[in-house]
Amino acid sequence: MKQITAKQLYNKLVKECELIGKKGVILFTLNNLPVQVTTKDTVGNMIQEWLKAYMTQQELSFEVNPSSQTFPDIYLNLKDKKKGLLEIKAFDFRRGAGFDLANFESYCNSLLDHSYRLDSDYLILGYTMIGFEITIHNIWLKKICEIAGGSEPYPIKVQEKKKVI
Repeated sequence: MKQITAKQLYNKLVKECELIGKKGVILFTLNNLPVQVTTKDTVGNMIQEWLKAYMTQQELSFEVNPSSQTFPDIYLNLKDKKKGLLEIKAFDFRRGAGFDLANFESYCNSLLDHSYRLDSDYLILGYTMIGFEITIHNIWLKKICEIAGGSEPYPIKVQEKKKVI
């Protein structure tokens, strides 16, 4: 298995795999009855599953976080779990990014003990879905400071509900 950085993975997806513009479908089979999925609520998870299969096929070294609800999604550096942290995000390209970067309060609290998380990479895929066909429109590799913008009344853009971030 070959160790890879987030930047190298990004380059493989964009330049070698030429993933931008590629089309795919989500197919679910139960009791020998295949169904082509047309709802968007599973797209992000399916893209993440595809990425793991792609990395395995390419014999790239990585480890999936055993807890799917905690940060990060993937460890790229198996020798030092404070480096090579990768989050995978997907969004409907026509609607704009609406994904959560993290549970904001938990993320901020975690930085007190785990400041290295600020150096994590976010692999972001913008897609469209027409019927059951998904098209990858763009891919970005960003740091948290590049995707968290400012807004009133907070110094960074957050989602606030009932006065709770």
